[in-house]
Amino acid sequence: MNIFKDIWRKIEFKWKLYKYKRSLMKFLKAIKDFQKMSEKYNKITYEYEKASKEFIDYLRRKNIQVEVEVQYVDQAQENEDIRYIG
Repeated sequence: MNIFKDIWRKIEFKWKLYKYKRSLMKFLKAIKDFQKMSEKYNKITYEYEKASKEFIDYLRRKNIQVEVEVQYVDQAQENEDIRYIG
């Protein structure tokens, strides 16, 4: 009887170890995916800011007066409104 219990315990241990490794690999993959998405988001944000500044510089070179208004929403998001002054 003890032999079967020992074998069963080893099987249970190996199964738990397998499940642990599998969940750990899923967790690490999720972290890597999050980092990739974060890098893409930062790149997109940088490109948007660069394009926005270039557009405002273009308007100023053409002597069009603009006023940039930055509104803070929920401390994390910024909304920019460009208004034509005249």
